[in-house]
Amino acid sequence: SVSRTYGAANPSIDASTLYGGPASYVFGPAGDGGLVTPTVSTSATVTSNVDDYAFTGDGSLNSDLGVVYRVVYTGVLSVTPAPLTASLSGAISKVYDGTLTAALAADGYTFTGVLNDDVVSLSAPSAGSFDTKNVGAEKTVTFTGLSLTGAGASNYSLATTELEGDIGEITPASL
Repeated sequence: SVSRTYGAANPSIDASTLYGGPASYVFGPAGDGGLVTPTVSTSATVTSNVDDYAFTGDGSLNSDLGVVYRVVYTGVLSVTPAPLTASLSGAISKVYDGTLTAALAADGYTFTGVLNDDVVSLSAPSAGSFDTKNVGAEKTVTFTGLSLTGAGASNYSLATTELEGDIGEITPASL
């Protein structure tokens, strides 16, 4: 079995991958050896979703003494999730209400690592908070319990389930 990350090209699969040994073998009588030359195929492409895909190797070993051996192999190519990094962007602001509660808007974060025009977003965080409840700018805002949603979410692994940044602002309440 071999693996690759979502969005990457399929790995080069050679005789050592397919057959668990070197590309050349020694058979039978002394001096009889040969070179394995497999042809490998799979349905997985660079845009294939995270999953396991069968691949087959079909090749031959032409021995030095003229004997031709057919070598067939089946295996699994595992496409694993690509790393995805989220970061806070813009400003997160609210009017003073005496609490630490912060809300993450849909445009309050960006992603690095989205491929193939996939649709991915962050789930509503379970908790978001300002570092203090006091009025001020450049306040630290933290969101925890993040996860991915969207049609392409299963193709990614989120680097962290917490985001933090000094992008918070609490403005004075009107009296």
